[in-house]
Amino acid sequence: MNESKHQLLPHQEYLLNDQTTQLLAKVGGVGAGKTFFLSLWLILKAFKYPGENLWYCSDSYKLALNPGLETVVTVLKQVFGYTENVHFTANRSAGAPKIKLKALNTNIYFQSARAFRDWKGVSLAAAVGDEPGHWPDGAARELLERMRGSTGDAFVRQILYGGTPQGLTPYMKMFSGQEFKADGPAIELGGKQYQLGRVAPNKKVLHFPTFLNPHVGQNYVTQILENYGHDKALIRSHLFGEFCPLFEKNCFEFGDKNIVDSVTHNLERGPLKVSFDFNVGQMAWSASQHTKEDKLLVIREAEQGIVNTDAACQDFIEKFPPFQFKHHPTEINGDATGRSGDTRGEYTDYDIISHELGKYYSNMTVNVPHVNPGVRVSILATNRALTPNKITKKPIQLLVSKDCPFTIDSMYNTVYTDDGAKIAKPAGDTVTHRSDTIRYKVWQLFPFEGMGSIKGVSW
Repeated sequence: MNESKHQLLPHQEYLLNDQTTQLLAKVGGVGAGKTFFLSLWLILKAFKYPGENLWYCSDSYKLALNPGLETVVTVLKQVFGYTENVHFTANRSAGAPKIKLKALNTNIYFQSARAFRDWKGVSLAAAVGDEPGHWPDGAARELLERMRGSTGDAFVRQILYGGTPQGLTPYMKMFSGQEFKADGPAIELGGKQYQLGRVAPNKKVLHFPTFLNPHVGQNYVTQILENYGHDKALIRSHLFGEFCPLFEKNCFEFGDKNIVDSVTHNLERGPLKVSFDFNVGQMAWSASQHTKEDKLLVIREAEQGIVNTDAACQDFIEKFPPFQFKHHPTEINGDATGRSGDTRGEYTDYDIISHELGKYYSNMTVNVPHVNPGVRVSILATNRALTPNKITKKPIQLLVSKDCPFTIDSMYNTVYTDDGAKIAKPAGDTVTHRSDTIRYKVWQLFPFEGMGSIKGVSW
């Protein structure tokens, strides 16, 4: 059995029927069904070229196994009616994951793009690349080198990429630019035409908006608007599947709209929410309260030059005198690394905080996650709180008092590394730790809500 009974999503045949263009890409929004389509396409190539080797490449071996290998298994079972260990075998070992299609004697190997320097001496009939916007520079170039056959090959050895745009990455450089011309499918939305298909010499792209996937539903699209509606570039990228700059700028959408005049402590505002960031020789904390409009207002911050946790506690005590705040609810959170040991290697940082502050504040709780949130997702959550959502009309949720000049400076001057993958932290950095306290706190209070798990959909 080698015929698919799967009903394609709209416009996917634009790529599926192409047998002559070497580099193909489904550039989709979040939840556009990219992984399922990659798997289907690769299996069809396996039927077309029996006895050949094919690759499924992800950013890491962990992702190559799941969703990669497991999605291919799902497609073989649900679409082609295959039975594992009858029609195919699946080796799920971390060292050599692969699927073997028995009757065809064809192997699909699952690879990590991070290991691309080890991709030597292999020739492939076809390959797919999952989420190449996260791949290291050079991996896509090395994969193309593997698409080599003998002289007189009767077929074009193709690569199909699928992923959400991730800013100015090699993925964007490969599939955008002046060389691309309008081609194939387009849609009209709100009186505006969106070109989905584009071609360039030896390249073809299908831009696939999330809302074209009937499996996700309106609630899923609404959640994308909630999460990304504060930033037009994120909507273009994560909903419409269009390339645009994302992470090549200051990390935070911070400005005058987020700065308020000096404020006094207000016991009626509710609990103090205190967030810590731990670094050797560079400690930071910030304290916030909710306003009557339920906005989070940063009201106090650590002084410069605090070198350890004991000094950070003393600084907090001076700014929040126990005679005034002894019984006031005080919630401690922040950097999860403080669970594992303090900056001098004795007790944990949170042990010290619990002991030193617990002596003076009787209504204090410590609520710290076991791991820190991802950099990008915590920055996205913070920017969502810093910026009004013009689509959902949600107002600004995060303000900073002028009493916190170091935090204001940090929010303005924290930037991404050149590759947009993480926060730039040069040697001797004294700037970024203040904004770290903010994004840890915002992540706990206004988490970036996930979209759930939908059959046949990955992002």
